[in-house]
Amino acid sequence: MTISLCQDHARKTIRTVRAAMRVVDAFLNGASKKKLDLEFQNVLNEREKVIQMKNDIARHLSSALLLMQKEDFYRLISSLSEIADYAVGIAHRIKEMNDMKCKVPKKVRESLSELGTNSLRTVDRVKNMMHALLSDRESLEREQKRISTMENKVDELYRNFDLLVMKSKLDLPSLLLLRDIGWLMESVADKAEDIADILRILGFVLL
Repeated sequence: MTISLCQDHARKTIRTVRAAMRVVDAFLNGASKKKLDLEFQNVLNEREKVIQMKNDIARHLSSALLLMQKEDFYRLISSLSEIADYAVGIAHRIKEMNDMKCKVPKKVRESLSELGTNSLRTVDRVKNMMHALLSDRESLEREQKRISTMENKVDELYRNFDLLVMKSKLDLPSLLLLRDIGWLMESVADKAEDIADILRILGFVLL
């Protein structure tokens, strides 16, 4: 039951990140303020579901007296919730840029889109690893390696994006906001790799 609850928590977290990336896409594609504000609200709604799920699992863990590896499960749900918080941070900063009518050069927009896409792909892979947790250790370790490889790609994309932003002629508020957004996207992938490590540890006990 605990694993099933955590899988649901992961799905809700990934939906929050996906909603945040829709805010990014809306901004990059020049969507109306009304459209972007609606997408932003969707991110907040999804994050609320993540918070509720975390609380439900925490209550379940506190009553599961015989459950092994409680600490690892607590780390897992905390890390998932952190990813949802990062997603809200991304969406909030994009909304600020939209409200400020910031103009972003084409190359920076393209780099941001690529970074966001790969960050989402990395965290989305967590679902596969959680399913592997009910399968076999070989599958689990294979999925962990895939997440690590994807995270390394996000690291490289982030470095390229950050350098591109720094070299651009953006005004200071836009530059700072974009650097924050890039860091948050990279943090999503970093945290996905942390989750992969936690799942691998759980696999030693459960498989």
